[in-house]
Amino acid sequence: MLKLDVGVGNQGRRQCAYCVVRQNGLCSVFGDDAELDASGLEAAHMPVRVFNPGDCIYSQGEGSDLVFNLVSGWVGLHQDMSDGRRQISQFLLPGALFGVKPKGARRSHGATAITTASVCAIPTVRLDELRRDHPAFNEQFIWMLQRENHVSQEALTIIGQGASPERVARVLWDLAVRICAPRAIARGAVLKAPLTQRLIAEATGLTAIHVNRVVRRLREQQVVDFHDGVMTIEDPDRLAALADANPESASCWDFGSGGGTELPTMAPQNLKAATPHDPPVARETRA
Repeated sequence: MLKLDVGVGNQGRRQCAYCVVRQNGLCSVFGDDAELDASGLEAAHMPVRVFNPGDCIYSQGEGSDLVFNLVSGWVGLHQDMSDGRRQISQFLLPGALFGVKPKGARRSHGATAITTASVCAIPTVRLDELRRDHPAFNEQFIWMLQRENHVSQEALTIIGQGASPERVARVLWDLAVRICAPRAIARGAVLKAPLTQRLIAEATGLTAIHVNRVVRRLREQQVVDFHDGVMTIEDPDRLAALADANPESASCWDFGSGGGTELPTMAPQNLKAATPHDPPVARETRA
């Protein structure tokens, strides 16, 4: 169920000064020590809305003219086929810009909250005014679109043509890069990634059972372990090689932090008790 952020109340447009992603997302050119005053931005955006896991943020085929900033939580972008099959094109982390589309067009995809997610929407007409009046904001907007296109194009071949271990490795590697940014992925890093095997399957074109086998194989090879929403990067170099990742692409995320939280390295059995407030995620068969 969608609801307003209870921490915002009637002061929804005054929250920019406290936004946790303003330093590394679309709005980074506004306020504090940044180049532009934030008053215009605060007047442009709508009150932050909170979505529960599984809530639809917008539907495929919808024509609404809103652009979205992800303030907290994880969101999946997906295209649905008439027979019920779903292809997840992106997993979004805080700071992501999404929902951009050509004027007059309907949305080619849907957006669904994976965890509890806070979303800040800006009407396209107000966004266009900010872009016109503030060249630095326009440059940031264009750069974010270029970055998403660059990363998506790099991942397309491996997801479309790679063997199953390469596909799964690519999804896990891309997530790890964004979660750890701007730091390099450390050997043994333990990261929260609230995904199920079903979600990974929908992102890779595999079945959940096949993903289970691949993750088990990667764990046995001491490359990466993934279960219960926790990812342990045991050998980042081998994971990057298997994902056929371009090291230069990691620099696309160096300007800010990722959407996950790096946890202290600990035994997997202790992680559940150590993170009691993790977002609820549907359980799948453990790999």
